[in-house]
Amino acid sequence: MYKPLEIDRENLTIMGVKFPDLETLNSVAYAIGSNMYEGFEPTEKLIRLYLSLKTKKMNNSELIKELQEAVDALNSIKSGKGKARPARELLDEI
Repeated sequence: MYKPLEIDRENLTIMGVKFPDLETLNSVAYAIGSNMYEGFEPTEKLIRLYLSLKTKKMNNSELIKELQEAVDALNSIKSGKGKARPARELLDEI
């Protein structure tokens, strides 16, 4: 189900994630909005990752590595080899 993206242009935030300027916020908001139209459901962590890419604090290789680690962890949990972590622990990490 579609849920509107929480954008605060006055405080330069999307879902609570602070942006350095309005131009960067609008660019990310439009990109995420386009993907949401196709069913994408953004999270705060994904917005932080996108902002890191947009502001060049993370390169594509680092993003791919982080995504691969997340997929590997999920596959490990699904196969019974890994253990799921409590949600609070994961949220504290962000």
